[in-house]
Amino acid sequence: MMHGILPVFPRICRGSYAPRPGEPTGKPRRSDRLGRHPAALRANHRAYSACALIQRKVGDGLFVYGLIQPPAWISAMIIDILSREHRNIERLLNVLEHELDIFDHAGRPDYEVIGSIIAYFEVYTELYHHRQEDLIFAKLRHRDPAAAAKMGDLAREHQKGSDRLHRVAHAVANVRAGGEILRENVDAVIRDFLAHERRHIMMEDRDFFPAAVKALTPQDWADIESTLSPHKDPLFSDATEARFDVLRAHIMDLEKEAEAERH
Repeated sequence: MMHGILPVFPRICRGSYAPRPGEPTGKPRRSDRLGRHPAALRANHRAYSACALIQRKVGDGLFVYGLIQPPAWISAMIIDILSREHRNIERLLNVLEHELDIFDHAGRPDYEVIGSIIAYFEVYTELYHHRQEDLIFAKLRHRDPAAAAKMGDLAREHQKGSDRLHRVAHAVANVRAGGEILRENVDAVIRDFLAHERRHIMMEDRDFFPAAVKALTPQDWADIESTLSPHKDPLFSDATEARFDVLRAHIMDLEKEAEAERH
């Protein structure tokens, strides 16, 4: 008879221990101690951290141990984070394009804003956003090679994007230093970056994320979640960095102007 239950979550995985007929209670069998006892679970840190341990008190002091499957909302949470970051990247691309239009008409763009956009891509998009996507893509290659093949080599595409960003940074630095560089060459470098980034984001939103949600297992998502960096977005989160203050204000001003024009 069950005298009490101490649940952490409501769902129990298969394999919980129960005594055989006539077997003494109060101490699990050796095989169960190795596979399901908390000491064994703690020895496997990744499994223990990815799942929750529950205890059931059965009979005269026997505890039944089980693991909870990683909840389905983990995948939704991760995709939501990456999708929101895509929307923020699109905002930055719009600002960069706005400054480029000023440059193309022989005006003087805000180079501090442009420099901040380049810095954001270097310190956050490349170091955190792309690395998370690369990990998901590696899992997708394992679970559904055909779906992954349709998207090509995502990690290589990210590297190509990084190379284009460096060309943008180099072109802008030359202009600011008064170097000899044609305006049309600067325009071509930056517009190439803008076009590829927008196509890349569209492909990931349309093809990559849905394929990953369909193919990856709950444990895959738990593994990915365990690698999420505690580092917050330095521009669009509550952990903002002072070096992006001008860019943040510029984005808000441009979006207010665009909203006013629509009305």
